[in-house]
Amino acid sequence: MVITKEDVHNFENMYEKYISNRSDSEFISWLNNNPHILMVNNFTDYSPASTYNNVLKELIDWDIIVKDAPLFRQIAGEWIMPYGIGEDEGNYGKWWWFPYIDLDNSYKALESLERYDYKSKIKDLGNEDLFSINLHLIKEYLNGQKDPYIYNYLKNIPNDIIKTVFDMRSNKITIEKIIDEAISISAENSFYYLTYDEVYKKLLTYVNNPLVDKRNFISPSIWTNKSLIIQNKYLKESIGDLIINIQENKEKLQDITGTQLEEIVAEIFRSRGMQVILNKNRPQGGRDIIGRFNNGFEFTNVAIEVKHQSYIDKPVLSSFLQQNRMFPLLYLITSGKFSAGVVNESNMFENKLRVKLYDGVAVKSLLNIYKP
Repeated sequence: MVITKEDVHNFENMYEKYISNRSDSEFISWLNNNPHILMVNNFTDYSPASTYNNVLKELIDWDIIVKDAPLFRQIAGEWIMPYGIGEDEGNYGKWWWFPYIDLDNSYKALESLERYDYKSKIKDLGNEDLFSINLHLIKEYLNGQKDPYIYNYLKNIPNDIIKTVFDMRSNKITIEKIIDEAISISAENSFYYLTYDEVYKKLLTYVNNPLVDKRNFISPSIWTNKSLIIQNKYLKESIGDLIINIQENKEKLQDITGTQLEEIVAEIFRSRGMQVILNKNRPQGGRDIIGRFNNGFEFTNVAIEVKHQSYIDKPVLSSFLQQNRMFPLLYLITSGKFSAGVVNESNMFENKLRVKLYDGVAVKSLLNIYKP
C-alpha cells in the first residue's frame, strides 16, 4: 500500500470535519475506503465492509454498529472495528474499537431476544449504543426481572461485564455501584484506544523520510481496489519495457537485477488474474510477494519467494517452508535451476499440493506469453 502526502492531507481534513460535525458514519466510511491510513499502526490485516457476514449485517440493522465500518486485525490475531471517538475529558480524541468477539457475542445475545418483546423494548430506547442496551438489561435483571430471555442475553454479552455483575450480585452493593464497576472494567478491557496523534505521527514517517521507497507497501494484507490500481500502475511503469526487451531477446533474464526479477514475477502473476502485493517490509519474512486469487469459494493467499541465483539447493526450500508455514500455497521461483534435493522435497506428500517450483525456463515461458 502506498502512502502519499495527499493521503495524510486528506486524513487531516476528514478528521477535522469529523471533530466539527461529529459524523461517525462519514468518517468511518472514509476509513473503509482508505484503510492504509490505519494500517501504519501495526495492524496485520484488513477486511472491508463489503465482506460483512450475517452477524455484522444484523448488528447494523439493530443500529449497534456504524454502517461501512471496516475490520482490522491486531498482531495478536484479534479482529477489531472502529466505533467512535471519545468526547469526555478522560478519553477525548481516543478511538473506541469493538473487538469482533464481543460483537459476535452480542449478536448471539440479540438472537435470544429476537422472538420476544424485549426487541421492541430495546428499540424504544432510541439511538442507544450496544453498551447502553447491555446496562439497561443488567439493571432489569438486578431489579428482579427473572425473564429467561434477559438471562440468555446477559450470558452472551462480553464476559468482563457479566462476570462483574454476577460476582457482585450476592453482595449488598447498590445496582449503581455494580454498573459503575462494569463500565470501568469494560473501558479497560473491551476497547482498544488509538489517538489521532499516534496515527498522524506514524503517517509522517512514511512521507517525510527520503530513504523510504515511494512504492513502500506498509502491509502485505490490504486488498482494496485503490491500492491494487496504484501498485499495478507502478509495476507497469517500472518493468513494462523491460519485459518487452526480454521477449524480443534484447535483454537476458540472467542480466537483470534481483528487484527487477521480483517485479517481473509480480507483473506476470498479476496479468494472469492474481492480486499481488510486493513485500517491501524488512525483514521480509521469507517472501518477496504476497498474492491471492479466488478459488471459486474464497480467496487463497500465496507466499512467493523470488531468487535471482543460478542454483537453488535444499536449504533454501526448507527455510521457505518454515518461514511461510501459515500460508496455504507457496511458490518458489528462480532465474536459474533447482537441485534434485529441492525437487524431491517439493514432491513429498506433505508438500506436493502446496509447493510449486518455477525455474528460469518456466519464468521465460511465462514471459513469452505475457500480455499486459
